[in-house]
Amino acid sequence: MPNGNDWTREEWGAIEQFFARVGPVLSRFAAAHGLKIEKYYHNAPSWSLLFRHTSGGVGRIDVERTPAEQLRIWATWWMDDYGEGARFFKTEKSAELPASTLEDAPVLIDTLRMILGWRKDELTPRRGYKATWHKHWTEEGFGQLDRKYPIPTFE
Repeated sequence: MPNGNDWTREEWGAIEQFFARVGPVLSRFAAAHGLKIEKYYHNAPSWSLLFRHTSGGVGRIDVERTPAEQLRIWATWWMDDYGEGARFFKTEKSAELPASTLEDAPVLIDTLRMILGWRKDELTPRRGYKATWHKHWTEEGFGQLDRKYPIPTFE
C-alpha cells in the first residue's frame, strides 16, 4: 500500500483488538483535554492525539502498538516555516510499556505537559519542503493549517 503499512487480515485484527482495549482511555483523555484523535494514520498501528502547541506549531502524542502487544508513546512537536521550506521538530519515544500503563500511570498527561514545556530552541530543522509546499499552498493557506488543531485544555 502506498504511504502506509500493508497488514495481513490477522495482523490488522490484532491491532484493532489492541485499540479496542486502550481506545476508551485515549478517547476519555482526548475529550478531557480537547485533543483531536487521528486513528491509524497511513495504516500505522497507532492513534494520535493532536493539538496546537501554545508556542506555535502542532504537538502530537502517538500511542503505538508494538509487535510484542505492548505500547510505546511518541511525543512530537513541529513548527513549519513556509518561506524557508523547513520543518522544525522534536520527538521523543518511551520504552515499550504494558498497555495497562495508560490506566495505572499519568503517562499521557505527563507527555502532554512535557511537549508543552519544550522550547523553540530545542527544535531541529529539516529542510527541503519549499517546492512541495509552494506548489500545493499559498503562504496564507499554509498558515491556516495549524488552526485545525485545538488548543489543549486542563481541568
